[in-house]
Amino acid sequence: MKAPKQHAPIALQPSYEVIARFIDQQEHLLQLLQQAEKANLSHIKVPISIAPMMKLQLGDVLAFLVAHNHRHVQQAQRALQAAAVLQA
Repeated sequence: MKAPKQHAPIALQPSYEVIARFIDQQEHLLQLLQQAEKANLSHIKVPISIAPMMKLQLGDVLAFLVAHNHRHVQQAQRALQAAAVLQA
């Protein structure tokens, strides 16, 4: 599924910058998950960027983010495997 235009990545960024930003975002997400341990995940509502009028439960948003980031890691693994095949 293609990302909405406002969420599409900027083309031709150096890979080290993309990886560094992804790691920073993962560390921030980890901090948020640790803070969320003390919160009522079904009571807190969070607006979402693709439909700001719509609000989801915090627990659902965090579950989506973790799954979404897992998808990015799988994409990176496939890219590394494809690059290894090309170099062989």
